[in-house]
Amino acid sequence: MAIFLNLHMRNLLIAFFLILALNIHVHAQKRAIHNNTYKEIKWGQKDHYHDFQFLFIDGEPQLSDSTTKSLALDFLQSISLYNIIDREKEINYLYQNRLSFSHSDTLLLLNTYRVYALQQYVEKQYNKSIQGFEAYFRLYESYFHSNIYPGFEFTKYTVCFKKKRDYKRFIQLLESEIKKVENIGEYNSYQAQYLIESGKHFSNQRQLDTARHILSKAKLLLSDKKKEEFYIKSNLFKQLGYLELFSSNIELAINYFNIAIDNLLETKHSNVQMANLYNDLAKAYYIDNQLKKADSYFSMALAIYELELRPNHSVIINTYRYLGLINYGLSDYTNAIAYLKKSISLDPAPKRYLSYRNLAEVYAKTDSIELAQKYYALSLKNTIITQGENSYQSAISYLAYGEFLLLKTPFTQKGEDYIAKTIELEYEIFQEKSIDFIEPLNILGKYYIQDGQINRGLDSLQSALIQAIENFHSRDIYTNPQSEKSIRESSFTNTLAWKAYGFYLKYIETNYIEDLKMSLLTYNHFIYVAKETRKYFEETESVIDAGQLDYVFGQAIDIGNQLYQITGERKYLEQVFRFIEGKKSYTLFTSLSILEKKRLLNIPKELLKKEQKLKYSLGLLNEKISIEQAIKRSNKIIDLEKNAFTITQSLDSIQKIYKEQYSGFYNLKYGFNELSLSEIEEKTKENQAFLYKKYIPMKVTTNFMNTLMLVAIYINY
Repeated sequence: MAIFLNLHMRNLLIAFFLILALNIHVHAQKRAIHNNTYKEIKWGQKDHYHDFQFLFIDGEPQLSDSTTKSLALDFLQSISLYNIIDREKEINYLYQNRLSFSHSDTLLLLNTYRVYALQQYVEKQYNKSIQGFEAYFRLYESYFHSNIYPGFEFTKYTVCFKKKRDYKRFIQLLESEIKKVENIGEYNSYQAQYLIESGKHFSNQRQLDTARHILSKAKLLLSDKKKEEFYIKSNLFKQLGYLELFSSNIELAINYFNIAIDNLLETKHSNVQMANLYNDLAKAYYIDNQLKKADSYFSMALAIYELELRPNHSVIINTYRYLGLINYGLSDYTNAIAYLKKSISLDPAPKRYLSYRNLAEVYAKTDSIELAQKYYALSLKNTIITQGENSYQSAISYLAYGEFLLLKTPFTQKGEDYIAKTIELEYEIFQEKSIDFIEPLNILGKYYIQDGQINRGLDSLQSALIQAIENFHSRDIYTNPQSEKSIRESSFTNTLAWKAYGFYLKYIETNYIEDLKMSLLTYNHFIYVAKETRKYFEETESVIDAGQLDYVFGQAIDIGNQLYQITGERKYLEQVFRFIEGKKSYTLFTSLSILEKKRLLNIPKELLKKEQKLKYSLGLLNEKISIEQAIKRSNKIIDLEKNAFTITQSLDSIQKIYKEQYSGFYNLKYGFNELSLSEIEEKTKENQAFLYKKYIPMKVTTNFMNTLMLVAIYINY
């Protein structure tokens, strides 16, 4: 309890200083349209709730006098979307008494329909919301003699159909409204809002090219807009941020979320609106594994939410869960448990099954076996209640619980049964090869090997390889896949590592030399896959765990040496030297950034600056191409694409220079130096000199020196 109180006080202090520093206030912002007759509301104005609520002290107020009606209108126009549920009593009273309004009360009736529709929208009563919006639009059209409806309200109206999974109607409404306003310059902001909502939909459907095209059109519409459109621009860049998250362009997503924040700061926004963007930015940092930054932004968002929203609001619950996951990632298990337990305590309903599962994982990590088992069981039960017995999430819950039972408890048979259930459910869902099968098969293979059931374990791992690789179907455990269709899957490399280890244990058990050869062959295949994978990923994104690869090199060196001792065949000694050089190369590779590698290998600064400038220019050109594609100006697109091609050629020429003139860098980045025996001694001397000159102060020295010692030992053969 004391731990959580400390966390709570920390969040309150963050909120106080954050709001003080940014001067985030809720202001009134009313912009008149149609000759200043109707006030279009920007969410986050001065709240007139208490003025109107005061009238309910002695019972329900009479709506006959002008003062009461004026207070009611101010109240309706000032409601925020984020506190609308808390105003339910007063909103429903006005809606139920709407028929008593006179002809002169049209604005009051108009806003009653509008706010009632939004309230039902927030409460997920979409049929009632649609009815409210349609009544609002009819009255709006009659009163203003215009069928161009306010963009915010019409957007929410269309979303009701999306929430009801009537996607066809949702898209039809947006497209018809876009056509209606696209030739009227005054309503560009409305059109942009519709495009943003449409782009959001296609992003969520993972139709990313379509989403990018639509959002580019919205961006073009807003490119010359003035200050009053900052709020819409903020929403645009927020959706662009999510689009890039879905496209795995994390750095660009972070940039867009920051632009969204900058635009929102130019508006009279609510605290919650700013907190939502902090939340989005935090998620991007979390996905990018920048956990401390993610923790900072989630904490700022939570501090605001706790001041502004009801305690059990879903966004607060989810933020606590994220903070729990972050602290778990930072190995701060005490705070991870505190945050996750708080998330569950705020809403212990079955729909929070992920929080139960995460809490179980933390308890398992700390070897709190009984508590872990309790929460894994609750997670599985709640997942089945919420998602159904045959759902994908149920398969994941069976897998998590099964792995725990296998590896941490004596209930191994139950664990096997649960993992078998996972495979059964996934087969029902996918009914063909899928990478989702790899993890449960890996878990079974790992367990059987550790349990001494080596052949059974190797069979499971071979099944995992069949699932991982297209056009590979061999169940012969002495066969490895040659296709590299799925080399980017880390689960695939884990399978190879355990298969190689299984054959090594099998050799110890049987003394059958073919098993030892198969172990070396499989470790060698793992290293090849790791090398190929690095062509697709920078070191910060690599799916190959550095510690695992270091271990694999060590195993390969030992097994290669054993085979050389047994057979006397020189090819095994050559393999040992290659593994040693690879281990040395990878040790250097993982200890340095790309820029450090370039500097240490004396690549000229002018060349580095030129490369950075070209990359920046290419990024700007791609952005312009996207905009031109949105407005279909093919003549400009051709010129821009020519320029982009020229820049790409220049970048390729720089890479060629790296490869031909600075091969040391190129090999560090893309390959594990493979040297012949005749080069080993000379290369060792060079690297020793390089080590003492550049690396003595660095943490890498011990591993690097150990590798050099291995080279020296093998040179004596």
